[in-house]
Amino acid sequence: MLNPRAAARRNLVASFVPSRRTRDVEVFLSRFWRRIVSRPSGCWEWLGTRNSTGYGMVRLAGVGKVLVHRLAWEVAHGPIPAVYELDHLCRNRVCVNPAHLELVTAAENNRRGESPSARNGRMTQCARGHAFTVAKDGSRRGCAICANDRRRRRRETLHADRR
Repeated sequence: MLNPRAAARRNLVASFVPSRRTRDVEVFLSRFWRRIVSRPSGCWEWLGTRNSTGYGMVRLAGVGKVLVHRLAWEVAHGPIPAVYELDHLCRNRVCVNPAHLELVTAAENNRRGESPSARNGRMTQCARGHAFTVAKDGSRRGCAICANDRRRRRRETLHADRR
């Protein structure tokens, strides 16, 4: 399924509109690169404004607010295809080093993340060490051994009340 925001994406640099402060794209880009500092880790960190989730932001005339890592990618490699997102390989949200960014699908970007759903998706066994199995209809996965143990204990407690 196509990301609804991705369908509206456009080439950021080509969409630039000259303004009173920034007459051409080269002046804008020189100001952009001045707000970046290189770290020993290899990250190029954005020193400007950040949004509420920690990603660097900049206002681009004719476009509006854009994420700086997307702008850096487009300057280095060209437009980002609509079906892809950028993944920070270094896990540093303010890094704009194009070598630390990779084009991936939304699903792959979520799998690589650190959210609870991403961590659970990477798990291959239950807490007791049994391998996960997939339901016959493919709708969910879980541990069949532990599920059978739960059902057995439940039956025992139900039948114990009847004695």
